Amino acid sequence: MVGMPSHDEIVLQVPRGRAAEIGEEVQNCMTFPFRGVPVQAEPDVLLDADGVSRWMSGDHAREMACLRRGHHLGDGPKCTYCGEKQQIAA
Repeated sequence: MVGMPSHDEIVLQVPRGRAAEIGEEVQNCMTFPFRGVPVQAEPDVLLDADGVSRWMSGDHAREMACLRRGHHLGDGPKCTYCGEKQQIAA
């Protein structure tokens, strides 16, 4: 695993098969109260719509994750990942 701190984030390069596990562990380590203010961390796995690892913003990574899951657009219950509405197959 390769890591690099940058301002308010940590960029890690990890094996793809362990990305969710390591992301959850890093989130647990980086979520804490600071002087009474809750600091919340969220992991973003940087994969494009084709599942290829690329550098992108966290917002774009979350959108790509929704698209890979078939979420993002539609008229149904909200996506549990991003909070946006998603299409429900009939």
